[in-house]
Amino acid sequence: DAPTGEDLKSIELRCAGSLVFSPQERTVVFNDDVRIRIQHFAGEDGSIRCDYVTVFFADRAAAEKKLQQQDAMADIAPLPQQAASFSQSPTASSGAGGEATTPKKKTADARLAGFDWVLEGIKASGKPVRVELPQWRAAGSGEVLEYSALDETLLLDGKKDVSLQYDAFRMTAARVRYRPDHNGVGFVVADGPGRIETLDPQAGEFAAQWRRSLQVRPDGAEQVVSLLGGAVLSAGPEGAVQADEIWCWLQRRKLPARPETWRPARMLALRDVQFQSARVGVATERLETWFVEEPEKTAGPSSAAAGQGPTGNAAVPLPSALRQSGMKNAQETQHFDVSAGIVRVELGLRGNDVRPRAFTLDGDVILTETGADSQGMRLTGDHVEVKEASEPTAVAVLTGRPARIEGRGMVLTGGHVYLDRGRNHLSVEGTGSLRLPIGRDLQGNDLPQARPLDLTWRRGMSLEGSQGVVQGEVVAATDRQRVQTETLEIYFDRPLPFGKAQDADVQVDSLRCTGGVVMENHAITPEGEPAVDRFELPELRVDLKSGLMQGPGPGRLVSLRKGKNPWGDPTADGRRDETASAPGRPVLPGTDDSSPEDDLPYALLAVEFRDEFGGNVFRRQLFGRGRVKVVYGRWASDRIDVLPDDPADLGKQGMIVYGRELSLVQMPSPLEPQRRYWELQATGNVMVEGRVFTARAERLAFDESKQLLILDGEGRGTAQLFRQEYVGGPVQTTAAQRIVYSHATNTLQFYNAKILELGGFPAGDSPAAVPR
Repeated sequence: DAPTGEDLKSIELRCAGSLVFSPQERTVVFNDDVRIRIQHFAGEDGSIRCDYVTVFFADRAAAEKKLQQQDAMADIAPLPQQAASFSQSPTASSGAGGEATTPKKKTADARLAGFDWVLEGIKASGKPVRVELPQWRAAGSGEVLEYSALDETLLLDGKKDVSLQYDAFRMTAARVRYRPDHNGVGFVVADGPGRIETLDPQAGEFAAQWRRSLQVRPDGAEQVVSLLGGAVLSAGPEGAVQADEIWCWLQRRKLPARPETWRPARMLALRDVQFQSARVGVATERLETWFVEEPEKTAGPSSAAAGQGPTGNAAVPLPSALRQSGMKNAQETQHFDVSAGIVRVELGLRGNDVRPRAFTLDGDVILTETGADSQGMRLTGDHVEVKEASEPTAVAVLTGRPARIEGRGMVLTGGHVYLDRGRNHLSVEGTGSLRLPIGRDLQGNDLPQARPLDLTWRRGMSLEGSQGVVQGEVVAATDRQRVQTETLEIYFDRPLPFGKAQDADVQVDSLRCTGGVVMENHAITPEGEPAVDRFELPELRVDLKSGLMQGPGPGRLVSLRKGKNPWGDPTADGRRDETASAPGRPVLPGTDDSSPEDDLPYALLAVEFRDEFGGNVFRRQLFGRGRVKVVYGRWASDRIDVLPDDPADLGKQGMIVYGRELSLVQMPSPLEPQRRYWELQATGNVMVEGRVFTARAERLAFDESKQLLILDGEGRGTAQLFRQEYVGGPVQTTAAQRIVYSHATNTLQFYNAKILELGGFPAGDSPAAVPR
């Protein structure tokens, strides 16, 4: 009969042996070297070669009924429920998709002339049976072939594996059922174990294997491949994935200067998923992948000559073949290893190259980045989103309890972390911590080797470029220093290395602390004893390049050191200076072992001020303004939170100084560079209290190296000194324009005296010039 559409024109059978026709059975049997020619009204003829063939016929009514009641492809598995909405990437279109297509049945049209019969099917056997169907671009072989003319379904079976070839793909399996579709691959069910691979390198690299079943069907304009049980899918440079079940959607695409071929559009893998490519490695329970075609870039002559890619980076060599275990190793410029409960990845395809474009990770996330052009980073948390992953402008958002970023010398934790490598921006909402390597301490001193700076906070942190702001109960600490404040602003000498590795350690240029500041510095004296400095003030600004520091009052500075040589330079590595107590070393007057009253373990210097505080760390200079108080001497306690108010607690040479302005500087000894002494100046209604004296003057100068106290009345003013050897004893009063009092020798010099009561003072030398 005249066919409709693309129905068969005729089937011609020939054999070298006998032919048996059974009208009752409606069969025709051909024996020995059977050759079948399948003719179509359109397209090339197909052929089958085998040893034996049985042709089955049926009357039209029975054939129609049978066609409606049974379907050789009825057991093809439906798409998984998890893939119902799996059509588009969150960041880009994955291409055409549609409703899953079910196998379509044909109307039985092929009739046997002279009978009201139609061709029902053909069963062929041989060793092997060979079939070629150019009309469908298919071929196959096996020991048994069954062909249903009713729905054009082909079955290959046998004791040995059968093979089926379609276009550039070849499949081997225990059993294969195939129904063509003129718009695509058609329907395939292959019982495992089995394998499928490409034959034409021009068509792209593709290989798959399965243990239970492979199924192929149309899905709108796409073709979906399902691998069930022990699935392994390799897609050339796109990578290799293994899982319990894999679904992969393919599209026919035309690439520049290449024939149209099937390319991956998206993929879903479930349970025990492992994915490896030149740029990405994934371990998860659920993997969703989108493949986005990107335009190829043409490299210029200079970059081509240098063997570089279009962006100037070293070109990435691609693997030439795939094996069951995955891709061959390739020289990597950047690689991501991902572990999470659910992984969503968008990969960009540029010719034969593949690169990660975006990630979304959920559940116990670990993301590690490595590469030849960076020191790598590691991200952990509950949820991670990364966009432009392969670009210098990569953006990442992490959440966790806490989330964590580490790499390039940095460790960051926080509940919600935002990283923008293009802007060199890093921020954390809420509580968090940050560790950075620094080559200069918080006082601006160069370190012999980089040490970590640890930051913790309660409200948030933001770093962008070369500056940062940290807020809420902030603590900045090194192994020797600690700063507590409400808000900390940090300025670095270069942008922080979020985008690439730095050649040297980042240096902190300056700090600004507001909302209350407590700064502590711990060190070791040259004698190997502990030393601590503590600042307390409302706000502090420190320039670590120049050493300048400044802050408003009220506030105070406390310096406490143990040992006989308290103010020497602390050693950088904390080792004891063996020369500190060497025989013949000069001893500070009044601190030798013959002075039991001063045999107190700690040397103390404390400064309190009301209005302003400043100085220079490098020059060891300090100043204070507005009701200044200085506590100086030796003390029995190592506490720095409670200071003595009684000069009697400060040893023989201790004193308390009050004034309006104060200047302190540490000067080195000309004979002993490691040994330093304080020089103090106070102005403005100054009062000094010592263990046995009280003094008043407009200006005071104190030289610790000579234990010399100079009181000056300034102009026509008068300096006064009141001395009492013991409680209830007589008070000697001295009033003069200038008074010079030596703690070390207990001697007195004066100029332009107005009141002199000298009992108890030894005779001193004649007045000499005293530096003002």
